[in-house]
Amino acid sequence: MSGAPDTLAELLPGWEGLRRDYIESGVPGLLVIRADPAVSIFVDAAAARIGARFAITGDDPIPASPMDSVAVAEVKILGVRHLEVATTSRALFRNFYLLLTDVAFDVVGRAVDVRPALAASLVRWAALLRETVVLTEEHQAGLFGELWVLRRLVSAAGSSAVESWTGHARQSHDFRFPEVELEVKTTGSSRRIHTINGLSQLLPSPGCRLFVVSLRLVDAGSGGETLPELISNLRSLIDGDAAALKALNAGLSAVAYRDIDAPHYPRRRKLAEPASLVPVADGCPRITRDVLAAAPAIYATDLVVAATYDVDLTGLGFADGTPEFDGIIPPSRQAGSGD
Repeated sequence: MSGAPDTLAELLPGWEGLRRDYIESGVPGLLVIRADPAVSIFVDAAAARIGARFAITGDDPIPASPMDSVAVAEVKILGVRHLEVATTSRALFRNFYLLLTDVAFDVVGRAVDVRPALAASLVRWAALLRETVVLTEEHQAGLFGELWVLRRLVSAAGSSAVESWTGHARQSHDFRFPEVELEVKTTGSSRRIHTINGLSQLLPSPGCRLFVVSLRLVDAGSGGETLPELISNLRSLIDGDAAALKALNAGLSAVAYRDIDAPHYPRRRKLAEPASLVPVADGCPRITRDVLAAAPAIYATDLVVAATYDVDLTGLGFADGTPEFDGIIPPSRQAGSGD
């Protein structure tokens, strides 16, 4: 892009487009705003980070970030010094993108040096970023489901099971064992209808068997448990294992859960019915690259770069308590765990 745009719309794509094309799909992206001096927005694979890079000159030090959730660093690209600002906190992505828009507009539209522009924007946005760290209802339910499974695994196998939780790291699946992977899906629907994000979410890694853990959650009134209560209970199970507790807390931080926000999560949840374990095998509804490749050429499915779709798993798989379910996710040995 060249010249000094009058509006942000001329300078950067809208958030909804970025969310659809990169955040939800998991496809990495690099949006070049200006080629020289370079200014670009990037989204890492699996939406692990979102950020911006600004080419800089001179040898002035890179300013420190005033917020734990925002990283500011120096990177070199083809020998050119760049200032990189990024976050891994998914709960902040939307407003952080607006922060990047703010900085890019100053740098490209007003010819302001990126360092003071970034510092000023971080000060203006700090309060808002702190406020928006509270998880959405959708993310709360998803985290509740993952931690429900983790508690079962910890209760059966001990604190070492914390290492199997990979969902917080934006890996391909939520849990990974030597030969088994679990994708946890929660829903508040009366049927087991779940959203599948991407063409690889229901694709097992080489040498692994993949299962979907389907959880139907309902409001529990005075029963069930809140998300903070579940987390507290899980911590009590691994109390005494400093490494496991550190790993759990790091995972919670990665998904933007903070203990200080616990009062914002009063909703009490419980399972509407026993959990279901659905093998990703023949009879499991899914769309993958192989499925698209088998379609007639007239549909040009090779040009499909991403897909988000809903599947109905009602009546499929094995219910909690059956040998097939318990062979993968053993029953909890702890009473009163909200199962």
